[in-house]
Amino acid sequence: MFNLPIFITLSLGCLSGWMVVSYQGVAEKKGWPVGEFFSLEKGGLIGILGLIAQWGSVILSFFVNPWWTAPLVLAFGFLINMIITTVLKTYTQIFSVILLTVSYILVWIYVI
Repeated sequence: MFNLPIFITLSLGCLSGWMVVSYQGVAEKKGWPVGEFFSLEKGGLIGILGLIAQWGSVILSFFVNPWWTAPLVLAFGFLINMIITTVLKTYTQIFSVILLTVSYILVWIYVI
């Protein structure tokens, strides 16, 4: 059975993961600063947590909602990430850490 609050929580988790994972590529093209923790090549802590949040939210969506919500969680996370990154620009790095922390807490409370 479809559960909207859990769907929104998992979409938020996927969104925060997308923001962390995609920030380095966008920032390097636009000349924005990239923190060491965001570096995926160096295995930065925030980068690893972002990957776990991104794909963990999609996988959890298979088990707690109908199967068709998993692609929607991934798509909504990606689209909203693009909008927020375009609006916030260099502040995306700070916002994504806050959002990642909030999403981990909400997923822990509402889903697990």
